[in-house]
Amino acid sequence: MIDVRCHLGILVVAGAVLAGCSGAAEGAPDPFPPRPQPIEVMAIDPCRVLTPEQLASRGLTPEDSRYAEPVVGDATTHVCGWSEIWTVDFGYSAQMMPVDAARAVGGPGSRVQVVAGYGAVRNTAREDTSPMCELVVDVADGQVMRLQVRVVGRKPDGSTPSIDEACREAELLAADALGTARTLTP
Repeated sequence: MIDVRCHLGILVVAGAVLAGCSGAAEGAPDPFPPRPQPIEVMAIDPCRVLTPEQLASRGLTPEDSRYAEPVVGDATTHVCGWSEIWTVDFGYSAQMMPVDAARAVGGPGSRVQVVAGYGAVRNTAREDTSPMCELVVDVADGQVMRLQVRVVGRKPDGSTPSIDEACREAELLAADALGTARTLTP
């Protein structure tokens, strides 16, 4: 099994990068479409945004979840990671952060897109070795849900899943997590 400290350490480092982004200037127009429904993610346990059925479709169970509260900048965030290195190709995480999504715009290789009706910023890392794709989703004023998919295994032919596969998986993760979170929001 993956060392949780390493998995969550990657989240903290990526969070520090997000906290330091300044791509969108103060007063700049909002780069995102209107939200279908605001989701107050800071009030949601991130380990609940995937149902047991959604986890099972990924070869995981609720017992594969790991919760942490890393501090990013000066804010406490809530993160849940799911991974089982022996049975799945990807590791997943959902992080609830009290930051404005526009801060993630403009980083190297980032692009704005829409996932399940919500504006999101897509970022990638380590595209050729251990690809990771993240979506920083604009869910409420001053709140984001950051979803990451990281390659942790190999395909049956021994090849590593590509960054495009990781990003497709991140979009599926985001759609599932957003759908569930909408039912959990106060």
